[in-house]
Amino acid sequence: MRFAKKQRNKIKIGLQEKLYRSKRITNQRSKLFFVFFFLLYIGLLTRVVWLNYAPFEHRGAQLREEASLVWSRINPIQPERGNIYDRNGKLLATNTRADSIVVNNKILDRLQVFPDYENDQDITEVSSKEELAFILDDILGLGVEEIMEILNDKSLDFVYLARVVSKEQVEQIKALKLQGFYYIYEPKRIYPLNDFGSSFLGFAGFELEGKSGLELQYNETLKGTPGSNQTIETISGQNLPYLDPGEIKAIDGASLYLTIDEQLQIVLEKELNRAIEINLADGGAALIMDPYTSEILALAAYPSYNLNDTLKYGAALHRNPIISDSFEPGSTFKIVTCMAALELGYTYESELFNDPGYYQIGPDRIWNWDKGADHGLVSLMDAMRNSSNVIMGQLGLRLGAEQLVDFQKRLGFGDKTGIDYPGESEGLLFNPELIREIELFTSAFGQGPSVTPLQQLNAINAIINGGILNQPHFLKSSVNSEGTVEEFEMSNSSRVISEDTSLRMRKILEYVLNAPGSRGASEMFRLAGKTGTANKFNPNTGGYYDDIYISSTIGYAPADNPMYSIFIYLDNPHGPDGYYGGQTAAPAFRRIAEEILKVSGYLPDELEKVDLTDSNLKILPEYRGLTKDEILEIFEEDEISLIGSGEIILGQFPEPGSIMTKGESITFLLGEIDEENPLTVIVPDFVGLSLPEAVSLSRQLGLNLNISGQGICLEQGTEPQTRVSKGSSINAVFK
Repeated sequence: MRFAKKQRNKIKIGLQEKLYRSKRITNQRSKLFFVFFFLLYIGLLTRVVWLNYAPFEHRGAQLREEASLVWSRINPIQPERGNIYDRNGKLLATNTRADSIVVNNKILDRLQVFPDYENDQDITEVSSKEELAFILDDILGLGVEEIMEILNDKSLDFVYLARVVSKEQVEQIKALKLQGFYYIYEPKRIYPLNDFGSSFLGFAGFELEGKSGLELQYNETLKGTPGSNQTIETISGQNLPYLDPGEIKAIDGASLYLTIDEQLQIVLEKELNRAIEINLADGGAALIMDPYTSEILALAAYPSYNLNDTLKYGAALHRNPIISDSFEPGSTFKIVTCMAALELGYTYESELFNDPGYYQIGPDRIWNWDKGADHGLVSLMDAMRNSSNVIMGQLGLRLGAEQLVDFQKRLGFGDKTGIDYPGESEGLLFNPELIREIELFTSAFGQGPSVTPLQQLNAINAIINGGILNQPHFLKSSVNSEGTVEEFEMSNSSRVISEDTSLRMRKILEYVLNAPGSRGASEMFRLAGKTGTANKFNPNTGGYYDDIYISSTIGYAPADNPMYSIFIYLDNPHGPDGYYGGQTAAPAFRRIAEEILKVSGYLPDELEKVDLTDSNLKILPEYRGLTKDEILEIFEEDEISLIGSGEIILGQFPEPGSIMTKGESITFLLGEIDEENPLTVIVPDFVGLSLPEAVSLSRQLGLNLNISGQGICLEQGTEPQTRVSKGSSINAVFK
C-alpha cells in the first residue's frame, strides 16, 4: 500500500512537472506568435504606406499602375471625320451612322438549326450553313462562296459579315431570327450629291479611312486624332464612378474647302456626258481651271459612279484620267512648239512657209492630217490654223532636239505638276540625246510625247496669265475643330515665257479657233484654243490603233479677258460626226465655255457688227457673202480696200476671226457666184497686193498660189478674170 501510494505521488509529481513545462512552452509560443504577428502587421502597414505614398520613381508607382490595369478598362473615343465643301460652302462629304452585321461562328457551330425557335416557331427552317449562305446572299449580294468563308472563319469569336449595310438589309436578316447574329452601329461616310465629283473626291471606307482621291490625299487632315477614357471597375464589372482615372479627348478632323465650284462642275459633267453620248465615245474627261491661280474649278470623267455605293464599282473608276493618265496629245501640242519658236526667236507670225501637204525624211513621207491637200505658201498664223504637221515639224527641226525638249520640260511636261492628288503621272518625253530626226519632227506636232491633260491645260494657263507656271491644286483652305482657318500655300511658281510671247500666243489661239466653219467658235463669246486628234496607243502591240482615236480641244474663255481655261477629250468617238477633234470635242468645248460664262454672269459680245473705233483690239467677224452696198454701210471708204469686180464679197483679209488693231485696213474681194459652175472660180488681180493678202485671198477662193520672191505682187501667170477650176495653181512674182 505504501509502495502504491509512493508510486502515485511520483506520477502526480511527474504530471505536474509536464503540465508546468507545457504551460511554459505555451506561454513562450504565445509570446513568439504575438511578436511574429506584430512584426508582420508592422511590415504590412509599412508596405501599404510605401506603396501609396512613396515617390513615383520607386517600385510602388509601378505596382499601382499594374494593379490599376487589372481593375480598369480603356475605352477608345473616335473623332469625327471632317466634312468636305466646295469653294462656296456646298456640302460634298459628311458622316452618318449605319448598321454592321457580325457573326459568332462558335454559336453557329453548336446549333443544329439556326433560327431561334423559342422566339418564333413559324420561321422557315435553316438546317445548314450552305442553306444559310444562299439566303444571306439573296439579301446582301456578297456571293455564296464569300459568305461561306466568313461563316467558317474561326480566327475570331466575332467576324464581320457585312459592314455599314442598309436598314432594309438589316431588317430582312433580323426577320430570320438567327442565333449568333449581332448588329452594331458604325460611322459611315456619305456623299449628299451621290456621283457629283466622283472623279476627284474619292471615298472613305470602313473606319472612315480615305481610300482614294482627295479623301486619301487629305486623310490625315480629315480623320482627326482618337482619344480615350478609362473606367475603373470592381471584379463584378461595376463601375466605380467616384474614381477619376482621367480622359484624353478626341480631336475632330479638319474640314476642307475645295477650289471646286459646284455650278461649273454641274455644267462640265452635263456637257461631257452629252458629248460622249452624241459621239458614241467610250469615255472622256474634262477640266476647268482658273488660269491665274491654277485652281481646279471643275473636273469630270466618264464613266462616273455613285460615291455612296463604291463596292459595286471596280478600282478603274477610282482613277482620275485627267491627272493619272497620259497619252499622246496630237495637234494640241503644236501650241508648245509654236510657243517655243516664238519665245526663242526662230519664227514670227507673218513668216511664210511652203506647205505642199507632206514632208520627206529619208524614206518616210509625213503627211498633214488633211492628207493630199497642197496649202501652198502659208504664214505661221495660218499654219497653226490649218494645224499643219509639215510646218510644225519643220519648226521642231529648227529648234533642235535639245531646245525643243528643254522647252517642253520648262512648261512642266515630263514631270509631276505637284498637284495635291494621289497617283499623278509624269508623262514621257523623248531623250534629246537619243532622239532620231523623224521622232524630233513628229514630236513637234504631238506624236511621240506622252502628257497628261492637267499638264497641257496648266501650260495654257501660262499663256493666259503672262507667262507664269503655277502649281495646280484642289484645296482652297482647311478649318480645324477650333475654327482656325489655314489657306493653301502654293509652293511652285516660275516664269516660263515672256509676257510678249504670252500676248502673241493669245492672238494666235484666238485666230486658230475662229477659222471659217469652226465648230468651236461661238456666236455669243470670243473664244480661243486649238483642237487635236491622235491615234490611240495600243499596249498589246506597242504601236497605234488604226481606227481608234482620242479627240480633244483646249483653250480659254472669253478670249479678250480670260476667266477660265478649258480642256476636254473624248476616247474613241465613232459617231456620225467622225473622230476629229474639230468635229467632236470642239462643239463640246464651245458649249462648256458658253454655259460657264452664262452662269458666271458674263454678258455675251455682239459680234454681228464690230465697230473698230471702240477699242484698240477687236475680233473680225465674217463678212463674206454680204453685198458691196452692205459693206459700204458698215465701213467708211478709207477703212477698207475693194478689189475685183462684182457685187458679192467672196474673200476678206484679214480673215474672219482675226484680231484687228485700231487703224488696220480690211481688203475685200468682190466677185459673183456662178450657180451653174460651182467648181470654177474667176481669177482675181493679185498685182499690187502684199504676199499675205494674195495668199489668203487665193486660198479662200480655192486656188493655189505658186510664189516667187516676197513683198508686193508684180505679175501673175494667169490673166485676171480668167475662169479656172478650183484647185488650180497660179504663178505669181513678188518683190
